Amino acid sequence: MSFFTALSGLNAAQTDISVTSNNIANVSTMGFQSSRASFADIFFSNPQAAPSKQIGAGVRVQQMTVDFNQGTTVATGNIFDFALGGQGFFMVRTGPDAGADMGYTRAGAFGMNGEGFVVNPAGHFLNVFPTSPGGQTLSTAATERLQVPQTFGQPQATQNIALGVQMSLGTNGGQGTQTTVPAAAFDPANADTFAFSTDVPMLGADGNAIAGQVYFVLDTAPTAANPAISYSVQFVRDGEVLAPPAPAGLLSFDAAGLQT
Repeated sequence: MSFFTALSGLNAAQTDISVTSNNIANVSTMGFQSSRASFADIFFSNPQAAPSKQIGAGVRVQQMTVDFNQGTTVATGNIFDFALGGQGFFMVRTGPDAGADMGYTRAGAFGMNGEGFVVNPAGHFLNVFPTSPGGQTLSTAATERLQVPQTFGQPQATQNIALGVQMSLGTNGGQGTQTTVPAAAFDPANADTFAFSTDVPMLGADGNAIAGQVYFVLDTAPTAANPAISYSVQFVRDGEVLAPPAPAGLLSFDAAGLQT
């Protein structure tokens, strides 16, 4: 009997080590809740024996307790990584159908699939209460899969562009890639005909992106006698060089680099 009593202690110690090892192994698992093993002394019940004279018969695992205390919240850089403050679970469905199994998790590592639905790494769909476009809760009796719309509102074509650029004089007096001053006929495919360029994001009336670029052609190079500098501006939209206004768009700067 003493052998089995000692063996129960070894088995309990092994279980305790296994629980601790599992906690350590999941230290980087998002939403993981650590566990703790609780043990109880074993007594053989004998109503005729005096309690003060009974000898324990070993130990057994009584309960595995999960620690639901609030963990540390850290920034991940992913807007779909969520953290729960206090009690509660995320509600997820294992599939797209309404009859799919429902699950609950504390792990808030979510992302967006190709259809715009918010899912976890296992592909389970995050379920939420439905809301209006303004954010008002429409119902707390039923949930639906959270889907992020790809577009919102009515598309509008770009009408105005606010452009901020920084051009360096460098070692060739602000000439950039341009080979000569004055430059040869402007060609957006030939970097020798302009000094600098930058992309400009634009949208068409249908909401789709349109490629746009602004090119700066050095017209007046700075000299010791006249340190002023000027660039003419060329605009290319969807591969088409737009005719500049008359007079052509011009950026000029004084010796201090201030736009004149």
